Amino acid sequence: MEQKHLSPLTRIFDLIVGLAYLVFADLVIFFPSIGFITLLVILSVILIVTGFIEMYRGFAGEQFSRKSRTLDLIFGFVNLLLGIVVLFSQSAGAFLMAVYLSFAMLFIGIGFLYEAFEHSYVKTWARVLYGLGGLLSLVFAVYDLFVPSSAVGTLILLLAFGFVFLGFAYLASGITGHKQYDYV
Repeated sequence: MEQKHLSPLTRIFDLIVGLAYLVFADLVIFFPSIGFITLLVILSVILIVTGFIEMYRGFAGEQFSRKSRTLDLIFGFVNLLLGIVVLFSQSAGAFLMAVYLSFAMLFIGIGFLYEAFEHSYVKTWARVLYGLGGLLSLVFAVYDLFVPSSAVGTLILLLAFGFVFLGFAYLASGITGHKQYDYV
């Protein structure tokens, strides 16, 4: 793994950013509404941007078939509309986040179950763990779909853990003077 030596100014910047991430993590943990609003804004921006991109491809994508361009326009409009709704309606945003998390957990569960049943070269204990993980993911997918507050709470915790991880990564980079990862 290649290490990059950092200048003193970059090290100070990394220390400040690391501390800021840890403060954000504390805010999200102790005031979950901040995490919820953050997630709503992120989801809304992503939906609006992808909506515009899809609509642009629908209008300007001459290399695509007419059917593909029409679908791009439809999906772009739906994404744009969902992004605006999420921006102004917290309940719709919470429901949409719950649906997205449920589908993600559903596909993860199916993938784990596939790994458990199809890969005979994997040791038995690992296949059992894959199977248990797949079943647990499917249970959480169904539960999160019917109890959206649970899904939103899970996403808020994941956001906080992400902030903690990035905070410690930046602090380590600032303290050691080495950047070991490209995403930091």
